[in-house]
Amino acid sequence: MKNALYSISFILTCIGSILWGVVALGGFLGKNFNVFAILSKGNSTLEYSIYGIFGLAGIVYVWFST
Repeated sequence: MKNALYSISFILTCIGSILWGVVALGGFLGKNFNVFAILSKGNSTLEYSIYGIFGLAGIVYVWFST
């Protein structure tokens, strides 16, 4: 179970990092490249839930890395 949870959290952490890089790139180009906002279509509860899942994955990844 620990290995599966670690693997899933690693994948989600990598995806989240790439998506935040895309947001930063959009900021430098003056565009909105926030993929979570685009996917949620203005539903802030869904958007923040997605952020929460990726944030939790990062915490789990760090926790199991030590």
